[in-house]
This record gives sequence, structure tokens and C-alpha cells, in this order.
Amino acid sequence: MLYGFQRRFVGPICDGTKTHTIRAMRKGRARHARVGDDLGLKCGPRFRPVIFARGRCTDAGDVELIGMGRSDARVSIQWHCGSHVVYDSPTGLESFARRDGFDGWDDLCAFWWDVHRTRDFGGIVISWGGAPLIVNEEARRAWV
Repeated sequence: MLYGFQRRFVGPICDGTKTHTIRAMRKGRARHARVGDDLGLKCGPRFRPVIFARGRCTDAGDVELIGMGRSDARVSIQWHCGSHVVYDSPTGLESFARRDGFDGWDDLCAFWWDVHRTRDFGGIVISWGGAPLIVNEEARRAWV
């Protein structure tokens, strides 16, 4: 499965600080990655993207981001492997945001508002954390 990323996320993915991505649910028969699926991580123009890294899906789960930018914000993930995690403390939210490639929770909230114009979101989180990434160094240098 191929997943596209903005330029700002290429560095954090390649250096291992961004270990998952949040996506909207797909309509129809299209599906997101499942545990064990190969992942191609790409950047660039839609019709001429460059795959800068390859990895494997280590987990996926249903995610809800509630109240982004408010003091009662929380992130809830029902991982498909069976565990359920809720981040509702400042430390937990910061940690989650950093694993998603942001400088912190405030950065994630600002990005989400700029791109999606919402403070609440439900979708899927796809993780490659814990699995080695094969980085195309030439492509990485072109986008970082």
C-alpha cells in the first residue's frame, strides 16, 4: 500500500521519530493497510511521486482525536491487535503527537485545523513502528 506525505514529514519518518500516520476511512472497497502489509511511503507530485521509504505495517487501529486545541482533548486508539489506549494527559498527548511527526501537541492541533478545519476526527492510524524502514537515501535527500 502506498501512503503519501507532505515534505515536512519525510525527515521524521526517515529518522524514526514518526512511526505512524492518521488517515480518513476509505469509501467503497478500498482498504487501508493491515498488519503485515508492505508499505511504500511517498512524497511529491501526485502523478510523479517518489517512494522515499519502504516498511511493513506493524499495527493499525481505529482512532478518535477529540477536542484538539482544548484543555479536555484526548486521543483514543482501539488497536486491531486488541489493545485500547487513551491519551488524555499533556504528557501523553505530546508523546502521541511526536510519534506522528509533529513538534508537539500544539503543532499537531494547528496543522489539523489548517488542513481539516475540525477539532474532532475519527479515522484509522497505521503504524510501522518497531519494523525496519528501508530508506531510499537519494529520494530522502531530495525531499528533506
